[in-house]
Amino acid sequence: MIHAQHEEYGDNPFSQYLIQEGITPGDFAVLANVDHNKVYEVMHGRVRVLPESFADAVTERSGPGAGDKMREVYEYYRENLRDALQKAAR
Repeated sequence: MIHAQHEEYGDNPFSQYLIQEGITPGDFAVLANVDHNKVYEVMHGRVRVLPESFADAVTERSGPGAGDKMREVYEYYRENLRDALQKAAR
């Protein structure tokens, strides 16, 4: 059920984290103390850097270092997404 909700977000590591943990975007918004629209922006890759509150929520739920790792892999994902979009435009 949750997996089907997130399928459209592809290989976004943040979306994969939500699926793995069984967290809905609305529930994560509560954990990170943000509006649910911000969660969807990150899931769609529209945010350049994973917000600090997201990293903090991941660390709080998954343990020390987890939020920093998520920021790192999300940044890598965004770089790859940008490269793919630039290549598609040529």
